[in-house]
Amino acid sequence: MRLLVGSGDWYRPHPWLSVFLPMDAAERYVASALDGLTPAAVGPIPMLLYPLSRGDVPAPGLATPPGDDDGLFCTFSILRTVPDDRDAINAALDDNQRLATAAIEAGGTVYPISAVRSAGQVAETRSAANRR
Repeated sequence: MRLLVGSGDWYRPHPWLSVFLPMDAAERYVASALDGLTPAAVGPIPMLLYPLSRGDVPAPGLATPPGDDDGLFCTFSILRTVPDDRDAINAALDDNQRLATAAIEAGGTVYPISAVRSAGQVAETRSAANRR
């Protein structure tokens, strides 16, 4: 936190995205997500990628993908910091929406606090993916 406050990044917009992914889709999804990102588009905060066990999910009712044979799934978060200008914020939100849609199409879910354009758009994509 001191680093972010000292650099001024603490006071800039943070359009973060967190998704939960099936283990068998995580590598392909993350590689695709990283392919389109630049350091300038993300900022100084790292991305997170780690496995979770079905038993580790602390919030009942939180939508997560089914676990693999060992009950594992993956979480991936892009913790962006962007300049406080409309173009940068819109670009981040557009990219988050694209990545949220891709996560759902890969059998994943979007953590509800993620900065996406519209929860309705994500829900419509989820519904369409479930019909396939």
